[in-house]
Amino acid sequence: MKKLLLLVLSFAFVVPALAITEPTEVQKAEIKYQRKLEKIKRKQEIKCLKKPEKCAVATPIQQTTLTLGVAQQRVKIGTSQTDVALALGSPNIITTDSDGKETWIYDKVSSVQSYNNNGFEVGLKLLGGGYGSQTAGGGLIGTSYGKSAGNYQTNQKTLTIVIKFNNQKVESFKYHMSNF
Repeated sequence: MKKLLLLVLSFAFVVPALAITEPTEVQKAEIKYQRKLEKIKRKQEIKCLKKPEKCAVATPIQQTTLTLGVAQQRVKIGTSQTDVALALGSPNIITTDSDGKETWIYDKVSSVQSYNNNGFEVGLKLLGGGYGSQTAGGGLIGTSYGKSAGNYQTNQKTLTIVIKFNNQKVESFKYHMSNF
């Protein structure tokens, strides 16, 4: 009886652990996206085997720099999803529009900070030193003068690219770039 009770209790804990749960919509979209990337990678590998000279420019392993110029040069109406992924890398967002067309969104923000220092300094040091910048005196005679000013500047840029596909080919290509 103890064995039967133990078997029933262990079965009660094991069965829920083995239960299969339905993936959420987000998980389904992620699975679909991962499958699509694998398919793109396989196509690229086959393309590289056939024409290795074309793979020297961009391969899935290489990191591409996403700029508006690169996008305008490599993405045209009719370009395949594979070629877009190779040229621009992975998009930030993949979704479908109201017409059911797959839409890839690339969104990039960059920030450049710079500091410019304009300064003037004169120094003279005798009997125990020498002369030059950053002198503070010393020895028997010492003199120094300094003046410094600078400015700090931050420049931010954004680039958003929206590409819509129809039958895995680029149907429309729009972008927005700002600099502030």
